[in-house]
Amino acid sequence: MPKTTPKIAPKIASESVEFQLNGKKIKEPNNADRTLLWYLRADLKTTGPKYGCGQGFCGACTILLNGEPARS
Repeated sequence: MPKTTPKIAPKIASESVEFQLNGKKIKEPNNADRTLLWYLRADLKTTGPKYGCGQGFCGACTILLNGEPARS
């Protein structure tokens, strides 16, 4: 059975990032040195997405991005 490659969100090149997290608007400076997973967990105290395999294959870090599942 062939392995499937997970979808990976593109890197954001802007100076700030704007999004909604559970209905709350968030605007933060962009930090391209950190993953979205660690930003969500450490800075925003959102513990739903978990660190699993570290490569996005197991699905523990899955979030909804524009209504579609994505690996954080």
